[in-house]
Amino acid sequence: MKLYSKDNIKQLASSMKNSGRFSHGFILTGEPGSGRKTAAKYLAMARLCASPASDGTPCGVCRECRRIENDSHPDVKWLEGDTDSGGYSVAHIRDTVADVYVMPNDTDAKFYIIPEGEKLLAAAQNALLKIVEEPPEYGYFIFTAKSPSAFLPTIISRTVTVGVGECTREECIAALTDMGKYSEEDILRAVSACRGNIGKCVSYLEKGEMYELCTAVQDIAAALISSDSYTVLKILSSRKNREDFRTVLNMLDCVIRDSAVIQIMGSRTAVTGCAENASETLASMITRDRAQKLHEVITEAEYLCSSALNCNVQAAACCVTDALSKII
Repeated sequence: MKLYSKDNIKQLASSMKNSGRFSHGFILTGEPGSGRKTAAKYLAMARLCASPASDGTPCGVCRECRRIENDSHPDVKWLEGDTDSGGYSVAHIRDTVADVYVMPNDTDAKFYIIPEGEKLLAAAQNALLKIVEEPPEYGYFIFTAKSPSAFLPTIISRTVTVGVGECTREECIAALTDMGKYSEEDILRAVSACRGNIGKCVSYLEKGEMYELCTAVQDIAAALISSDSYTVLKILSSRKNREDFRTVLNMLDCVIRDSAVIQIMGSRTAVTGCAENASETLASMITRDRAQKLHEVITEAEYLCSSALNCNVQAAACCVTDALSKII
């Protein structure tokens, strides 16, 4: 298993393995698609590998490593949210706690990987607290989330928090190339839209959600540049729901931010949005003050659409389109 741009995780796992003091709890933080789940697998490999290197690095080819990588290891369990709510119910967590006390099947350790820690409400975390504080010798927990703020202070104090950073552009290109599924042209297009986030790049290349979102934002940016208010309104008002609408606004805000950064730095070095060319064009069209006003309009639209007492997506789309057209 290759970990791209995750030297901090490799070093941590190796030092713990060599010292014989492997932490029983981890919180892996980072953006979705940044490799949190891959990092979780790597930590489990580091602990369970049957033939580690002298520095503690898992071999990646033994039976234990291969089963972990293929999601088929009986002692590495991935929790899934409940079907109805998508979150983790207290009953679900209690079942997990009961399972922890069952001895491992094939090895001397059991890992419980709990992704999207934001879905663990306080009651569910409290149900986990005792087992995380005092796990059996063979019990290990790995949580993933965007930020440690998703967890109770008591959970944080019993775990090791590790940041999972996105790759550099070059590392992302290498990772996608190593998959052997995509053309060089498509890879460059995906990396241009999603930067060093391998998961988002894959979604883009597979014509998944990221492809649709990036295309929508790029089309909105192009419409703003050409003063085509109708197209902006058409794209925004076609969003399926409030969350989808807010995601597109967030991504559009990033494109606007990039235009101001390009003005200040004179290059695309710090660009993070999905429409580099549009940001560069906007940088030549609008002042930083106007970019700030555009940001304020988008932020206000997000607030309006997320408030329980406000207008719906279509009405919010009309408001933001009108405001944006006046500023551009």
